[in-house]
Amino acid sequence: MKRLLAAEALFEYGVEALSRRALTAGELRTRLERRAARIQDVDEVLKRLGAVGYLDDSRVAESYSRFRKECEALGPKRIVRELQRRGVDSSLAEAAVGEAYEGSDEMELIHAHLRKKLGKEYRERKIEDPKVIVRLYRGLARAGFAGDRIVDALREISSDSEWLDGFADDPGDESWEV
Repeated sequence: MKRLLAAEALFEYGVEALSRRALTAGELRTRLERRAARIQDVDEVLKRLGAVGYLDDSRVAESYSRFRKECEALGPKRIVRELQRRGVDSSLAEAAVGEAYEGSDEMELIHAHLRKKLGKEYRERKIEDPKVIVRLYRGLARAGFAGDRIVDALREISSDSEWLDGFADDPGDESWEV
């Protein structure tokens, strides 16, 4: 069993945890609660960390959104879900993701994702196997892209794209803005 920490040691533990990885307030709270000798100290430590600028959910959400978009070619829906799962307030998550995706073209992001999966020359050959198209659709949907945009992108690489209409989301899901 880990040693339980008094308030000052708990603060130092929080600083150390934040120096290793950007954590949301919710994630850090969970870690602090496991190590706190007195559970009442956790709120005070979180306030102190926020006051000195070490703990800032908006900064975490902004950098996480940019990284996941630029380095992993993920869609905005996925990133909002991940931030919410990490304990970031929904409105804060949506604002950070909206800012990260401002001026972005979702189709270009989908094509970047497909290039990662299929290689640079993916547009030059048509995919015959519907199972491959379905697998690509599911992967793009998990990545957080809108169904109608996914269908449009897959039409470009499918040899028989008529049956793809059944995959498009409801007409109300045409916007990918969060």
